[in-house]
Amino acid sequence: LKLQFLYLIDLLTARAMPPGVGPRRIIACDLDGTLLKPDQRIGLHTRDVLRRVHQQGEHVVFATGRHHIDVTRLREQAGVPALLVTSNGARVHGRDGEELYAVDVAEDAVLEVYEAAKDDETVTCHIFRDDGWWLNRETEALEKFLAASPFRYTLFDPASPPVAGVAKVMLMRRDHDHLVQYKERLSRLFGDSLTILFSTPFCLEVMAKGVSKSAALARVAEAHGLDLSHCIAFGDGMNDVDMLRDVGRGLIMRNGHDAVKAALPHLEVIGGNDEEGVARYLEEHVLLA
Repeated sequence: LKLQFLYLIDLLTARAMPPGVGPRRIIACDLDGTLLKPDQRIGLHTRDVLRRVHQQGEHVVFATGRHHIDVTRLREQAGVPALLVTSNGARVHGRDGEELYAVDVAEDAVLEVYEAAKDDETVTCHIFRDDGWWLNRETEALEKFLAASPFRYTLFDPASPPVAGVAKVMLMRRDHDHLVQYKERLSRLFGDSLTILFSTPFCLEVMAKGVSKSAALARVAEAHGLDLSHCIAFGDGMNDVDMLRDVGRGLIMRNGHDAVKAALPHLEVIGGNDEEGVARYLEEHVLLA
């Protein structure tokens, strides 16, 4: 495993803060199903609230399974200098795009995960590297995502998958039970030497051991002289459970998966992403009068 963490405090500290207003809390938002509306865009009300939250002195973090290149575009759309926790915590990027933290899946493990699914034509294998999103085969299921995002994949030679510098490997099929078989198989093969989890029922994701949104967020907090108790986090998926559980205040979206609500029954459920629930909560409970 490659483990790289640079404490670039001067780059992490908030910029363009109003005079006399210092950093207070970390506001961590998942994207799909949480901050993004169902059309995968950031609503106008959400943009306005995020801008005011930043101006108040809070640290905004986007914490997602998406690739950092794709999330950089969404940060520009939001109009706030958010820190980026991407690939479920395998990467952290600063406000100027600098890589602050990276941990890769071992090359032999990437190859073994790919080999496990390469002959199954019903499953697509997605590989996230710093240089982009790599895919073994095209499917019609990607059309909806591609219609809402300019981020594009590159097809790789099935005989020579990219294995170096990999943040995560993702197996996708719109059949949860089928993917469960892969999760069980990979868990037997790797034990606890990898992080293997579902982000949605149709996305099985594989990262290096110890990788999680929570662990990455803890590093961000430490770099600001804070800890997870100073964090408010919003999420809806199974890859959000650790983050929602570990922060000072975790909030589940109304549209969140039932498994998330069952795993964290003590947490508050707020409005859905279709009604910009994150923005409404921040406006009512975080923004100062």
